[in-house]
Amino acid sequence: MEIPTITATKILLAIDSKANYSGALCRKTGVTWGAVIKILNNFEEKGIVKQFKDGRKKLVQITKKGERLKYLLQGVIEL
Repeated sequence: MEIPTITATKILLAIDSKANYSGALCRKTGVTWGAVIKILNNFEEKGIVKQFKDGRKKLVQITKKGERLKYLLQGVIEL
């Protein structure tokens, strides 16, 4: 398993348990849209998030696997 980059970690921690729009994640994290999309596609391949189309927008939802990873990362950050 790869160690997530700081940017990927920032995006993962910004995802709420409810559905999120990729544009909102850009604003929350200060990461460019292109980078967010690339990381979210990588997350989806690994089963960390699911992406859905909502008209022209992309909706992102964290999976149980993603929730576990997020929980572990938050524990490391709190150290």
